[in-house]
Amino acid sequence: MLAYHFAGSRLRDGRPYPKDGVTLTHTGALVPGRSGLHAALHPLDALPCAPGDALCRVRLGGAITYGRGVYVAAERTVLRRIDAGPLLADFARQCALACTDAWRAPRAVVVALESSAGPPPGEWAPPVYVPAKTPRGHAVLCARAAFSATRAATLPRSMRAGDAAWPAGVARFAWLAASAMQHVVPDARSMQADWLQAQVDLAFQLP
Repeated sequence: MLAYHFAGSRLRDGRPYPKDGVTLTHTGALVPGRSGLHAALHPLDALPCAPGDALCRVRLGGAITYGRGVYVAAERTVLRRIDAGPLLADFARQCALACTDAWRAPRAVVVALESSAGPPPGEWAPPVYVPAKTPRGHAVLCARAAFSATRAATLPRSMRAGDAAWPAGVARFAWLAASAMQHVVPDARSMQADWLQAQVDLAFQLP
């Protein structure tokens, strides 16, 4: 089966991530979130545990099981990969733009989110403390995460490759923005899945 998988510079067991076309095998138990070779049918489902910004189109083989929103297989082969950093930064800004009404974002913030220029210096932070558990607080968090994703996307790829110990780079902030939006906008996850899939299809030139 074909699926998506985010990759860092190394596998979770410390081995270097293999080149395209190389089939990885796993001989132990297949346990979602714990052991086996993971991937998801949709990029959004693969994002929460992304260890880096490389998005891979993969083929899963051998024994396959499903749980916690992902598939776990005994075999996984990378067919193609892209640097998804810029794409994920765009996605994070889309999430933040969907939340601007919830905290009456300043016009300068909206303009910055509509571009890739990053936050307006000294102008975008909310004037008072906002509890993160309120819709307004989540909306502010979404904007912060989107701007962090935008900054991270400007770093050299080698600095945001990720490893087993730290989910690095743009993917980390993109998922934070997506999670925050889900606390603010009804049916946010469905919207996000459509947004991200459309961007990924274009990047991979899928029909």
